[in-house]
Amino acid sequence: MTDRELVYRIVFDVFADGEMADVAYHNALSSYSDSSGINPGHIKRLSYGVIERAITLDAIISRYSNIRINKLDQDVLVLLEMAVYEILYVDSIPGYATVNEIVGLAGTKSGFVNGVLRSILRDVDDGVDLVQGLKPEELYSLPTELYDHLVNAYGAKTTKKIAKAFLERQGETTLHIDTSRISMEEYIRKMNESGIECERGRYFDDALILRGTPEISSLFGYDEGYFYVQDEASMLPVAVSGIRPGDTVVDVCGAPGGKAIHALMQLQGQGSLSVRDVSEAKVARLRENLARYPYKNVSVKIHDGTKSDPEWEGKADVLLLDVPCTGIGIIGRKPDLKYGAMNRAIDITDLQKDIVRESLPMLRPGGTLVYSTCTINPDENDSV
Repeated sequence: MTDRELVYRIVFDVFADGEMADVAYHNALSSYSDSSGINPGHIKRLSYGVIERAITLDAIISRYSNIRINKLDQDVLVLLEMAVYEILYVDSIPGYATVNEIVGLAGTKSGFVNGVLRSILRDVDDGVDLVQGLKPEELYSLPTELYDHLVNAYGAKTTKKIAKAFLERQGETTLHIDTSRISMEEYIRKMNESGIECERGRYFDDALILRGTPEISSLFGYDEGYFYVQDEASMLPVAVSGIRPGDTVVDVCGAPGGKAIHALMQLQGQGSLSVRDVSEAKVARLRENLARYPYKNVSVKIHDGTKSDPEWEGKADVLLLDVPCTGIGIIGRKPDLKYGAMNRAIDITDLQKDIVRESLPMLRPGGTLVYSTCTINPDENDSV
């Protein structure tokens, strides 16, 4: 199986079956027994790139296809999207090579695919700007409903900046380094020795930004728990919480564990952390991630945040509520989230309010509650 065939499988699983991009990516790679001939980083860049730019790609394809986009078979559409993405955004691959490879994957539909792509490639070779004349939401590859919602909340000018920033977010990974166990200088040296380009975080001294998309489990210090993958924005809730050694902390919606690990770093082995989430699957993921770290002052349990927990009433010095949300703020890292965001937004504020209402009694008098989301939808933030 080639890199392109794996890219096809990932993109198809996301758009045809509604799979999350990270799950589709890991499923595709884990099902492939011989990994010697594939490039996981290249596969991820291409598949995530197609998912990220699909609305732009579809707008271009619609100009060249005599079949309406919504009438095209999903397998044909994915192949066309892959090809147009490479033609537009991957300089290292000649256009003719892309077309030949994609047509070869199209089987009985190769004639139609070849005709569309040859027309597109001909215009590109003639200097035609394929994105000229696209609507803003098409140019920035956002669903119209989401784009309009952001315009209503922030205005057209700011929405364009937000949308542009989403597209620029590809190609970097942020690590939160546990500097109580390894210095930043030492970890940077290890990255340099591995040939990985990196720079210190923009806002936090213990954040390290890696260029590209390395395989995380192969990085130095993964098994030892020297770092956790965490964007700097995701570091903010614990950073502002005022957690100190000796505190009692409750993390209500804890999976996959980033904020819990950050809280444990702040506690420095003193006090305690109760971290919980709603299902066995989420709690299993929590336990798996926490197992890489040496901290013992943590308990994990299944608990529905919309239900009260009388056992913990009045005990928490700090209550972390990183609630389920639409994820609109992290579209740059998880581009598949944008396609269902507005549907998820319909009922999610009720869930968020229930979690706040039922969790609040756990806070002791004078304690701190930190409510956070990874969305920029005002209905889920200030309004809640």
